[in-house]
Amino acid sequence: MYRNVRGEPSPPQQFTQIVIAVALVTFSQGLLIPLLATLQSGHISSILNSLSTTDLYTGLVLAMFVVERVLRWSGMRNTVVWALCLGIVMILLLGMTQNVWLWLVFRFVFGLCLGTIHFTTQTWLGKLTDTDRRGRQMALYGMATGVGFSVGPLCLNTVSLSRAIPFVLTGLALTISVVLISRLPNNGLVVTNAEQHQDSPKISTRHLYRLVLPAVLMPFVFGFMESALNGDLPLYAKDVGLPLTVMSMALAAFVIGSLVLQYTLGYLSDRWGRRRILVSCSLIGAVIFAVTPFVDSTFGFTMMFALAGGFVGTLFSLSLAFLSDLVPSNRLHQANRLAMIHFGTGMTLGPILAGGAITWLMPNSLFWSLSVLYILYVVIGLLVRRTFPLAEETKRTRSV
Repeated sequence: MYRNVRGEPSPPQQFTQIVIAVALVTFSQGLLIPLLATLQSGHISSILNSLSTTDLYTGLVLAMFVVERVLRWSGMRNTVVWALCLGIVMILLLGMTQNVWLWLVFRFVFGLCLGTIHFTTQTWLGKLTDTDRRGRQMALYGMATGVGFSVGPLCLNTVSLSRAIPFVLTGLALTISVVLISRLPNNGLVVTNAEQHQDSPKISTRHLYRLVLPAVLMPFVFGFMESALNGDLPLYAKDVGLPLTVMSMALAAFVIGSLVLQYTLGYLSDRWGRRRILVSCSLIGAVIFAVTPFVDSTFGFTMMFALAGGFVGTLFSLSLAFLSDLVPSNRLHQANRLAMIHFGTGMTLGPILAGGAITWLMPNSLFWSLSVLYILYVVIGLLVRRTFPLAEETKRTRSV
């Protein structure tokens, strides 16, 4: 069915290799972020640790402003390979030094690498997917990233054997990714004339923002939660005397919970509407985070994270689907840009504000701040109900 040009992998083989490579990258990301927070927790203040975590996310967000130009110049394969190689160098440097200020630089550059890798592979996979099977194929991508994030924290315990082992594991995972990506053709980034010149009435970014507010706010909440838990949970564990093994299991349980309910929540959102599922799951998540600090047992604490992951761990992808429902296809890139700005802002502010709450208030403030944030989203999600002026055009376009 597929032609094999000069021994190149077929499109399904390319898809599989990219998905495996991304899973290895998210494994490295899921292990490295809590690892660095754990290694620093006994030597620096909570605020400085939070700033260090924010440094990585800042690099990831800033990469979005330059990666498209790099893709057009060097192609997808070369861009990913160079980002992976630079990421490996940063991991080696992080493992060789404990200087806090050097770590700020290395983490920032590693964040640039992660942003480049994720943006490029998502664009690449979009070019390889079939129209009639795109949902199932991208679900495999989502499952791969979830598995990577869930397995990564489980390897955090290896630091008790040797400080070097987690860094070796992350570097090895990225090295395997380099091998997988290097075998693929160097596809370029192409934007069709139809995508560039699709007719539609003009609309300002400010007006668009008001129309899609419930959809783009969820990426902010999700980014805040993700970075706060990854960056500040080790500090919470240290303050309350929570064993490192329990913390790593809790983070893994969160991701596993999101995988279990991923398809179910997606199906329910198709039946009952994205807004209703987003608001309902956010309310449940707020309750779960509010009561988590009062759970004493190891099993109970881990189960609370599994429940939280099940109900709020998939809301980011649901919010992007909600965004696609609200705007026509030729406005989607503008709306997605707003969503990614909110996501990056949430990821940047999460460790700072949550770390400050732990320092100035109490350790339990980590979870209560997340609970308040989800309650605020519920209120906004219920109050803001606007319809895009081209909704009918959107329906006609997507029905063709």
